[in-house]
Amino acid sequence: MSTAYQPPVDIESRQVGGVPGTMTGIPNTWCPGCGHGTLASLIADAIDQLGLQDRTILCPGVGCGTSIISQIDVNAVMCPHGRASDAATGISRMLPDRVVVQYSGDGDACGIGLAGLMHACARGENFLVFIYNNNVYGMTGGQMGPTTTPEVPTTTFQSGRDATVMGHPIDIITTLERYPGVAYSARVSLASGVLVKKAAKIVKRAFQIHIDGVRGVKIIDVLGNCNVNWKGGGVTFTPATANEFIEHTIMKYFEVGEVRVPDAYRKSAKK
Repeated sequence: MSTAYQPPVDIESRQVGGVPGTMTGIPNTWCPGCGHGTLASLIADAIDQLGLQDRTILCPGVGCGTSIISQIDVNAVMCPHGRASDAATGISRMLPDRVVVQYSGDGDACGIGLAGLMHACARGENFLVFIYNNNVYGMTGGQMGPTTTPEVPTTTFQSGRDATVMGHPIDIITTLERYPGVAYSARVSLASGVLVKKAAKIVKRAFQIHIDGVRGVKIIDVLGNCNVNWKGGGVTFTPATANEFIEHTIMKYFEVGEVRVPDAYRKSAKK
């Protein structure tokens, strides 16, 4: 019999915000408890608040996040697997007045798409990147991915990552932070209502920095769960316990907060 993961603290039920007007209201295909819906709502809310609905172009990569096309009422271009950064580069160069947004999972952005993303940052392309980082290849069944931290059970390595055999997880924010073409970088978590509220501020700030004319890639790594595919070694998760697992385990490896902030925004970033 499987043993459910037991969080170290009691789980509080916390509600955050309403439904942004830019959300379509179309039923989504994400698994119950998945954070993709939360992230889509935060992006839509920022688009609403800044009046960017007619200017935004979504560039989703192949993966669970592809469904964001049906959730946010803006123009969108479906990208080949691992080529979202390349598509976003072309669109942002051809339409420099538009707000181009890459939306990828960690497998799409940090696995097959890593080269494209790194070169975009090296060139200083001008678009936003949101990575839903759930530590696995979610769409294909929960295999270990480039960001999988040691304690996360996966379908391919049920006891977790062994760094001596499989190497260490990639921290995409610290990897790209040194590229001069990165204008803004941060990591947020969707593990609790408090963290979601902090994430909302950072998501909006990334858009604001972009529309203020600061050139370069603005990249946000978003820690979310995959409670359906995190399994192995006798451990099972509910959506609530999966979020607790992020907060008390995964966030030990991936620190949240802003990493690169343009000088003119440093004071406001502390608020």
